[in-house]
Amino acid sequence: MFGALRHTWSLAMEEHFYLIWPPLLLVLLKTGASKRVLFALTVSLALAICFHRAMLFQFGVSPARTYYGFDTRADSLLIGCAAAMAVSWGLLRRMNGLTALAIALIVVSVIGTDFASPIMHEGGFTILAAITALVLINLVLQEKGTLHTVLEWKPLIWVGRISYGL
Repeated sequence: MFGALRHTWSLAMEEHFYLIWPPLLLVLLKTGASKRVLFALTVSLALAICFHRAMLFQFGVSPARTYYGFDTRADSLLIGCAAAMAVSWGLLRRMNGLTALAIALIVVSVIGTDFASPIMHEGGFTILAAITALVLINLVLQEKGTLHTVLEWKPLIWVGRISYGL
């Protein structure tokens, strides 16, 4: 579809998101919306996008359209925003027992599906984003542990620093 520029779709989606979400959030904050309302709205928008993508897919829209479209993939970014809200506003506590299960589900998803897998377009992308957010929330809220040690490995940090350019 995009040839040599295929990798730029995610950057374009992020830029679209950054043009829309911060002003919208600022307006909502200025109107006095509570933190819980903002969190619920963010999660609700993510779920609405998930439903929208699933409906498009069910009605025969191309997997490329539902994978690459801003209106069908912004749920992942919204889930990231909800995770940040939950941590910074103290809306969630650590969920210790779920981290290993979440990591296992991420691995199964990465190995067992691809961008055209029907399950991913019918909720899988949203679930994957949510369980990834769960792992990140637990990482942020927990004391240093094995996963911290792995993620602080110098070669991984180096790859993270150059990942956009790479």
